Amino acid sequence: MSKMQNNAPILSVIMPVYNSEDYLEEAIESILLQDFTDFELIIIDDGSTDKSLDIIESYLKRDSRIKFFTTNHEGAGPARNVGIANARGFYTLFADADDVYDYHMISSMYSKAVYTNADVVICAYRKFDNITGDSLWDFRPKDIFLKKDRIYASEYSEILFMAVPPSPWGKLIKSSVIKENAIHFQNLTSCNDVAFSYSLLSYAKILAFVNTILLFYRANTGKNISKDRSSQAENIFYALAELENRLKLNNTYNVLRKTFKWRAKSAIENEFKQCTVPRKKQLMAFAKKMNSEIITEIVSEYE
Repeated sequence: MSKMQNNAPILSVIMPVYNSEDYLEEAIESILLQDFTDFELIIIDDGSTDKSLDIIESYLKRDSRIKFFTTNHEGAGPARNVGIANARGFYTLFADADDVYDYHMISSMYSKAVYTNADVVICAYRKFDNITGDSLWDFRPKDIFLKKDRIYASEYSEILFMAVPPSPWGKLIKSSVIKENAIHFQNLTSCNDVAFSYSLLSYAKILAFVNTILLFYRANTGKNISKDRSSQAENIFYALAELENRLKLNNTYNVLRKTFKWRAKSAIENEFKQCTVPRKKQLMAFAKKMNSEIITEIVSEYE
C-alpha cells in the first residue's frame, strides 16, 4: 500500500490499555501481523499497575509503527480521546487490549471503504467465553443493510441506530468525520461509547458492512464492567442526554428521533436488567431530573 502525504499512515489503530497483561500480547500480535501493513498502532496506557507497561515497552523496541502515550487511570474514554488527538491516519480503527483480531480484518474493511467511499465500515464479530473458548453469540449486520454495497444513511434514518451496537471497535472510520465534527468519548466508567458511536452515525453519509467475523470479543475475563453494572447505571442517562444534545446540535434530532428513541429504550432496558426493583425506582427518579426529552418520554412509559 502506498503512503499518504507527509509519510502519514493510511490508518490509525487506537488501543487503550489498563491492566491487560494476560491478553495484551495476543491482542498486539494480532494487530501487528495483519496482512495490511500501512498503519500506526497508538497504545495509550491508562495507569496500569501490572506488567502491561513491560509488554508495551518490549513491542516499542520491535516495531516502529507503535506510538505510545499514557494517561493517569482516567478511563477508556479519555484514553481513546488521546489516541484520536494523536492519530495521523486517513482512517481510524479502535481496538481493545483483550480482544483478538482476524489476520484480514484491516485489509477487508479498508478494501470495502475504498470501494464504497464509506464514512464508516462495520464488520461482524463474535463474543467468546475466555474460560471455555466457546462462542457465545455473533453480531451480524441485518439483512436490510447487506442488500447493497453501500448504504446511504439518509435513506435509513428511521432504523439507522439499529444497524450497529454502540461499541467503538468493529468500525473503520474516516478520521475526518471524527475530527471535523469534534466527536469524542465521554469520561464515564460505563456507556462512554454510546454518544460517540451514534453521533458518528448521525454525521456519516455512507455506510458499508462486511458480513465476515473479523473480531473476537473476549468475555468472562474477570474484569468486565457488567459485574457491577447496577452501581453505574446512571451513566446511560448521561450518555443519552449527551447524544440528544449532539443530534440537536447537528440538526439531525428530528430526522433520527424514531431510531434514537428505539436505541435509547433498548439501552435503558439493558441497564435495568441488572438492577433490583428499589434500584430501578432510584434510577427513574434520577432520570426525571435529566434535561432530556427522550429520557423523560421513555421513563414515563415505565410508570
